[in-house]
Amino acid sequence: MLENYLKLQQLIYPEAFNYTIELEDSLQKQDILIPTMIIQPFVENAVIHGMEDRKGGNITIRFYSINGSVQVDIEDDGNGISYKGSDSKQQLHRSMSSGIIQERFDFLRKSTKKQVNFEVTDAIADAQHPGTKVKISLPKVQSTDFS
Repeated sequence: MLENYLKLQQLIYPEAFNYTIELEDSLQKQDILIPTMIIQPFVENAVIHGMEDRKGGNITIRFYSINGSVQVDIEDDGNGISYKGSDSKQQLHRSMSSGIIQERFDFLRKSTKKQVNFEVTDAIADAQHPGTKVKISLPKVQSTDFS
């Protein structure tokens, strides 16, 4: 589903970005369940805000396992989170989106009773395009857990 979203965004923003999705060998994508709308908003921010006014940018999404949890890194070489080119309406939208994302993580934390968190930082790809890095830590929930 994530790859379909990125392909659609490439049709909307032709030549703006390329993407790579990396899955660690130990993770089987059909066995790992990630709740809908947990990763997509961060990828959307990378596309819409990070690649704003950009050609040939890069977005990399990595899925890997650490200590029984699924780690997801979303990194772009776009404008970075400190970018000042956005207007106040966009800033309001971002802050509202952040609140909604936090609510989703709080719900997931309560429902799984496991550690769930995310961190957003500047990636510092280069001075002109510092980029953004999002690190997400989710409990490893497999489809067999619901059998």
